[in-house]
Amino acid sequence: MTVSAKLAGAVVMTALVWSPPAQAQNPSAQRGVVIARTYCVGCHAIDKLSPSPLKAAPAFALLGGLAIYLLAHVAFRYRHIHTINRRRTVLALILFAMLPVALEIPSLATVAIVAVLLTALIVYETRVYGESRQRVRHLAAEPGG
Repeated sequence: MTVSAKLAGAVVMTALVWSPPAQAQNPSAQRGVVIARTYCVGCHAIDKLSPSPLKAAPAFALLGGLAIYLLAHVAFRYRHIHTINRRRTVLALILFAMLPVALEIPSLATVAIVAVLLTALIVYETRVYGESRQRVRHLAAEPGG
């Protein structure tokens, strides 16, 4: 696997495991292992095949899996506070729409695009919601809070 493929994979894994909602909902390492296994199914085809496009199954595992993961967060939020996170919903739709494109472009480019999109989402959510999330975490950590 090339260095750039490893770097792109590391960025996506870091984005998933260290996203603010992931830390708030379940800080255990077990969650990261589940995400890592799912992600590796999609990235398995990148090993030694970086110049070639992904096949249908790995492309769906990578893009569809991440889209379903984002939609699960949207559904969880809707169930509990009856609001929809539009940014995650739009990103999930973009990932689904990228499926035909992923079958045509090099697999490394697909992973790089996913890494950029997820990083942009996390940076945006951290900047916009970071302070309020921090406040909620500290209130929940206080005795009797």
